[in-house]
Amino acid sequence: EAGDQKELTSIGGVLQSIGPLLGPFQHKTYVHRLCALWSPEVYHENDKMRNVLAAVKRGRSLRCTHCGRRGATVGCCVDWCQKTYHIRCAQKAGCEINALEWILSCPEHS
Repeated sequence: EAGDQKELTSIGGVLQSIGPLLGPFQHKTYVHRLCALWSPEVYHENDKMRNVLAAVKRGRSLRCTHCGRRGATVGCCVDWCQKTYHIRCAQKAGCEINALEWILSCPEHS
């Protein structure tokens, strides 16, 4: 969505921007900073985000439980639960989001 880069979202009680966009990655793919940060394979090293492309590749095969679109890389913290979300969709779906520990629980497991 065109306005996503400037939109603010409350995650775990903390107001954060989902932008700026990171990229481009393969095939001219861009990722919101907050979306990348919530992907489990992404981490910081020497002030740089690592494994963002791995998250993009994995997200291509995952559909969001809430909106049905691809790119949902944030899963429920219950190992056997198959629910995955975009971080903004997780909030809209009523997931419990713990921003201090980077943990998401779907509504069924909250």
